[in-house]
Amino acid sequence: MFEELNDNRETSSKSNQEELLETQVFTHDKIYEKYCGRLLKIDKGYAEVGIDIIQTMLADSDGLIHNGFLFSSASYAAALAVNEKNGFVIASIVHFLAPVKEQDHVIFKARSRHTIGRKRIVDVVGRVEDIRFLLENLQLLLWSNIFQIFNFKILNYQKNKVKI
Repeated sequence: MFEELNDNRETSSKSNQEELLETQVFTHDKIYEKYCGRLLKIDKGYAEVGIDIIQTMLADSDGLIHNGFLFSSASYAAALAVNEKNGFVIASIVHFLAPVKEQDHVIFKARSRHTIGRKRIVDVVGRVEDIRFLLENLQLLLWSNIFQIFNFKILNYQKNKVKI
């Protein structure tokens, strides 16, 4: 599976609409659309992401899709709704309401609804046709230099010798 993630990226030419969308997007510019979804619509505080459920997302022989793919797409939609550099998920409450199957086309709609300092609160709804299968509330944190956080945690760990 890892070879597939690294080697099978599609390199098709982009349409004018995609190019216009790209000029508006400030985050997640290296996302792998096959497994995280494709940006369909973006506006201030709002984003839509679509993803086609494919065979490599199956978790078992009964056709169950691994929820990690769905969570990843919802997280991507949330990041696009915020649309600022160096934003990352720090908390999430997710409710999976129905199963998703291979060949479903899923749409995630995300709306940034609240700002508290550097924190953004985003609601995401996932649908297959008219069926809601996912409700999620995410908290994203914006950081001017994202690597400062990791350095701080490493220094704090070394200083306090916290056991993991």
